[in-house]
Amino acid sequence: MTTLLRSILSYKAAILALVLCVLPSQAQDVRIRLLDRQAPTSITLSAYEGVVRLHAGEYTDALLEMETGQTVLISPYGPSNELRVSSDALTLYAESLRAEPVDGASFGIGTGDDEAEQTPRRYTGNLLISPDQSDQSLELINAVPLEAYVASVVSTEYGLDDLEGSKAMAVLARTYVLNAPGKYGPDYDLVDDTRSQVYRGEDVILPLALEAARSTEGEVLTWRGKPIQAVYHSSSGGHTADNESVWSSSPVSYLRGKPDPYGKRSPHSEWVSRVPRPKLLSELGKKFGGEVIGFLLDERSPDGRVASVSLLMQNGRRRSVTGNEFRLVVIWHFGPRSLRSMRFDAERRGNEYVFTGQGYGHGVGLSQWGAHDMAKRGMSYQEILDFYYTGTKLSRLEETDAARTTRYPSAASAGEAPAGTSSGEENPEPPVETDETRENTRPQVQTRRVGW
Repeated sequence: MTTLLRSILSYKAAILALVLCVLPSQAQDVRIRLLDRQAPTSITLSAYEGVVRLHAGEYTDALLEMETGQTVLISPYGPSNELRVSSDALTLYAESLRAEPVDGASFGIGTGDDEAEQTPRRYTGNLLISPDQSDQSLELINAVPLEAYVASVVSTEYGLDDLEGSKAMAVLARTYVLNAPGKYGPDYDLVDDTRSQVYRGEDVILPLALEAARSTEGEVLTWRGKPIQAVYHSSSGGHTADNESVWSSSPVSYLRGKPDPYGKRSPHSEWVSRVPRPKLLSELGKKFGGEVIGFLLDERSPDGRVASVSLLMQNGRRRSVTGNEFRLVVIWHFGPRSLRSMRFDAERRGNEYVFTGQGYGHGVGLSQWGAHDMAKRGMSYQEILDFYYTGTKLSRLEETDAARTTRYPSAASAGEAPAGTSSGEENPEPPVETDETRENTRPQVQTRRVGW
């Protein structure tokens, strides 16, 4: 074994030990469906740093004990919706499987077609595997302790080099979980992609994110005793947004737009992008119906974001869509950086549309680059959270009656994370709260139109 490989394994072992130290003795598991969008038709399951026991259904006796380095191939089998488990030595069948690591072991999941090219993701907790009868793929549900989940999410959704911003994100990631149950049914609470929070298991956990999870263990953000809708984004572009200006929902008291002087050094403070005109018009027509020949930027919200767009139809009529609906079409077909926020202008140059704008993400709640700036200025995570969620308070998880919290459709997490990971562009709807007096400091932006 090379010195480099020994160092890598030692680092991973240290991270796992720290994760286990972070976890409270009665930690609640979070159930995350893994690789849902990839819909894997087979996986390789591997054991790391110990034994992983593979059980069939609810049986307590293990069907197979996998030692460190051992790998099996799991795939759906036949019309009876069974699972087939294959290794070099044997083949087994079961209606469902449960993988349980023993004494600090972990498991890896690989999905590559060529086994030699697989780079399995490693996870702690347990894994439930069953056939997804809708498309002949596998349903993979990772039941992971809450604090291990938080550390992983902070690493993927934030990943910047400051502790206080990481701690603010840890509080939000933990709070987000409390509003998760119910959206996806009884079997799991979250998915591992941008529809929830981006979760990549154990290997991605950064030491700073782990410290943030440990130092804020059990802390959540509440409004009048209930967990908030912990929405966040990458960069506000100088002004955060009211929730109702982005999503079709009633105003939420702690999600008020306000001038944001932080994060001006964000790489997304000012940006320019170009998209092909014929392709965009075609996709707008497919999404909203009819033949679209152009568009107008109509109303803007008080913070300067585009609130509505008029689609110009071939028949001479117009169809109005929200700025968020327009943006989602653009980023779905041209990538998350094609229209980074709704603080944008547009013009036609030849056969292209040129977008210029400020910020990255929907703009509601915490700005990650703003939090990073505040942390670098010596501000605490409590001050960061108070700035972006006015009137909220830090509470202990055990003191929060999450069972009494109204289960709204889970708000998507953020906008795109600064390290390039996108999250939360799924048109979330925050809960209804009593509106309070709006700030008089918000800029008044006149309605402007740009048309073709």
